[in-house]
This record gives sequence, C-alpha cells and structure tokens, in this order.
Amino acid sequence: MAERREQTLRRWSLAMAEFDVLEPWLTESALDEKYWDDVAAAVLDRLGDNRSPASAREALVAALREAFPGSRLESDSGLFRDHLDKRLDFIVARALEDS
Repeated sequence: MAERREQTLRRWSLAMAEFDVLEPWLTESALDEKYWDDVAAAVLDRLGDNRSPASAREALVAALREAFPGSRLESDSGLFRDHLDKRLDFIVARALEDS
C-alpha cells in the first residue's frame, strides 16, 4: 500500500513539474526539484480513493490554494503561468494515466 502511494505521489509530482503552473522565475530561483512532492502529497490526501478527473482537479486546486495562500489562482497573476486551466487539465490527465 505504501509503495502504491509512493508511485502515485511520484506520478503527480512529475506531472506537476512537466506542466508547471508557476512562473519560471519562481521555480528556477526559489524552489528545489522536490517541491512538487509536497503539493502532490496534499492532492493525494484530499483525493482519497476517488480517482475521477473532476475530483482530482478539485484536489489539485485545493492543494495549490493551500501551498500559495492568498494568491489568485488565475493565469498571468504574477505567480501562475498563462493557460492555467489547460495546465491543470494536463496535470490531472497525466497523473491519472494508468491509475
């Protein structure tokens, strides 16, 4: 069970790194390569056994709001990149592959 969670966590973390929602200046200067692991763990904690795309997207948005409190979850807000909604959809699709 722990091994499966670790694999799922890794899949979410890699998807978030691949379709990074944050502006490059932040990820390149202030965050280490394991940063998305914490956000992925928060997603999994919220998601539980529900693996529907809608629930996964909700869990992802909630985890991002927790990781960046007070920030607007919008494209071009100074923190989040352009096409944020598409990036979130890509992350969810990639993370749910083979799950």
